[in-house]
Amino acid sequence: MTFVNLLLILFCMISRSIKTCLRKIFGDRFSDETGLLFAYSYDAKFEGAPDAVVFPVDSDEVSRLLSLATEEGFPVIPRGAGTGQTGGSIPVEGGVVLSLERMNRILELDRENLTLTVEPGAITGDVKSYVAGFGLYYPPDPASYEFSTIGGNIAENAGGIHAVKYGVTANYVLGLEVVLPTGEMISFSGKLYKNATGYDLRDIFIGSEGTLGVITRAVLKLVPAPEAYATALVGFPDVSSIRRLASTVRSLSASACELVGKNIVPILMENFPSTLPPKTSYLMLVEFDGFGDEPKRLLDSMLSSFREVSFVVARDDSERERLWDIRRNVSPVIRANCTRGVSEDIVVPPASVPEMLEFLEELQAEFSVKIFSFGHAGDGNLHVNICYDELFPERQIEQLLEALFRKTVSLGGALSGEHGVGIAKKRFLDIYLSEESIRLHRRLKRILDPRGILNPGKIFDE
Repeated sequence: MTFVNLLLILFCMISRSIKTCLRKIFGDRFSDETGLLFAYSYDAKFEGAPDAVVFPVDSDEVSRLLSLATEEGFPVIPRGAGTGQTGGSIPVEGGVVLSLERMNRILELDRENLTLTVEPGAITGDVKSYVAGFGLYYPPDPASYEFSTIGGNIAENAGGIHAVKYGVTANYVLGLEVVLPTGEMISFSGKLYKNATGYDLRDIFIGSEGTLGVITRAVLKLVPAPEAYATALVGFPDVSSIRRLASTVRSLSASACELVGKNIVPILMENFPSTLPPKTSYLMLVEFDGFGDEPKRLLDSMLSSFREVSFVVARDDSERERLWDIRRNVSPVIRANCTRGVSEDIVVPPASVPEMLEFLEELQAEFSVKIFSFGHAGDGNLHVNICYDELFPERQIEQLLEALFRKTVSLGGALSGEHGVGIAKKRFLDIYLSEESIRLHRRLKRILDPRGILNPGKIFDE
């Protein structure tokens, strides 16, 4: 029996009378069966035991649940696909997991306004595939896009590989329908591309990690799908050229600018010996997309300016896929070589990426750990995987993370670029946010959620 199973049996935060009310609302879409509760007790990194799980099929059921929760004072934890990295969909004090997976319909494609209206449980990959059939493109592509949900992506303001050109999820949310913790239902903006009428309240729910309201519908912005690509894998002997290349890539509007750190490169060399550029310590996968011969022209322009780097250019679609296979192998390589550790997703101004890479080498030497870093160099978002053995002291882990975050903030960066704060980073929040800013966060939370029932214990302690 796991620790989580034991918690499920020993503790219950909601009464029998509340469960009776939930059964009246949800029927057989309510469950407090131990096996099912266990299935909804973890995400990619964290565990926490719920008392019940419900599966609404419309906004009205979400509203009735939240009204009941506010009246009775029990926690509700919104959940998409449970792919999060920071514990954002995990109960910290029991309560009811609100799984939105059955609210998964694609409701309307408006080809004149280039919008798509969806429910929150729609899988991001399904959305991308659906609109691609009409020659359209929904750009946000977190690593989990094949199984994460639109609602979860909005709650975390997910980014991805192509954010350097296209932006993050927030840039593609035109309208929202949200149920507040009190059960009130509100809608924002619809299909408007601009709106200067009153406060833009929509934006406070994007990236709010399910703490301020439950998203029940979203209107997404689409763009024409690119038809041509030009791709190259660039090798660097050291960090000195990375800043200049990344700056050039951004000025030319590359659609991807992916960095692979020096501890990962030797392992990739073993797996792809004939594909990687020679004499390489760092790798950068650069891609341009667009129409006609423009992507190739832009790539040629970039490479002609850099004589000190080596590179491999994809000559056709199969070679392009081969280069992307190298990038897709990065996470499996880390998992195979890092059995114990922590993973962070810091973000710094793009020009500060080389300085951060040098600092990571200093951290590695100071704490005698192995650091595997990679990420989206074009927008400054680095995934830092810190690996250590079972004897590594917990106290030193905290010291290392604090040093990492303080350096990040000193460079003008933030603690998270796309994974959110959740429970994983909240103890470090005051490194980035001032006391006044944290107080404002808490005041906003109390206004919208007066009894603190919605996803409590996330981002900050209330």
